Amino acid sequence: MQSSYAGQLLTGTFTTFYATTGTSISVTNLPSNAATVQLVGASGTVLASSPVSNGVATLDIGNNSFPLSARIVAKSADGTTLVSSAVVFLWGGDTYAMASG
Repeated sequence: MQSSYAGQLLTGTFTTFYATTGTSISVTNLPSNAATVQLVGASGTVLASSPVSNGVATLDIGNNSFPLSARIVAKSADGTTLVSSAVVFLWGGDTYAMASG
């Protein structure tokens, strides 16, 4: 790394370094009546949510450390859970396809 700082050499250590192709994930193959997709953490907290458009949801997870550990949950307009994954490790830039039953 170069710097215009004229003093001593600056060094640093990364504690979490990873390379991804983006900060969002896509969820495809959603049920036709899916209205929303949520990423739900181990404690039950909703970490991200996105509306479904044409069977696809795009969720920005860039504010989290990767891999993000969560369940992918598809919900209908009335809030009913349609399909839910097991806990998965999510990386920005990836696409996840839901399987129903």
